[in-house]
Amino acid sequence: MDTFSRKDAMDDKGISAVPKLTGENYSIWESKMHYFLDSRQLIDVCLHEQPLPISDETKAKHSCAMFHLSSVVDDSIYNSIFKLSSNLTPFSVWSTLKTKYASKSIFSLCKVWRLWDTIHCD
Repeated sequence: MDTFSRKDAMDDKGISAVPKLTGENYSIWESKMHYFLDSRQLIDVCLHEQPLPISDETKAKHSCAMFHLSSVVDDSIYNSIFKLSSNLTPFSVWSTLKTKYASKSIFSLCKVWRLWDTIHCD
């Protein structure tokens, strides 16, 4: 794997392809955000809690991942998650977003499926 570069990780080219998380679009947001963070070598700090002590490289990855995560969420989600604590990590944010919004997103997909099924069966 390539050596981690903070400059490359902070590059936001392509972030516009990731929709702002509104809560109901979690599934598509998570998929696109996963690819974006993976391309910046940041996905590992989002998916796995990092062991202590945290290295300087991991601290840099945390900072970059938090920047990107905070920039692609709706303001109401930002206020309900990012402003709650000063000790947030990319892992805790990713986990909280998944817990709060993954089921809501699945519920929305079920509603769309039922509507489609109703239209096509009638």
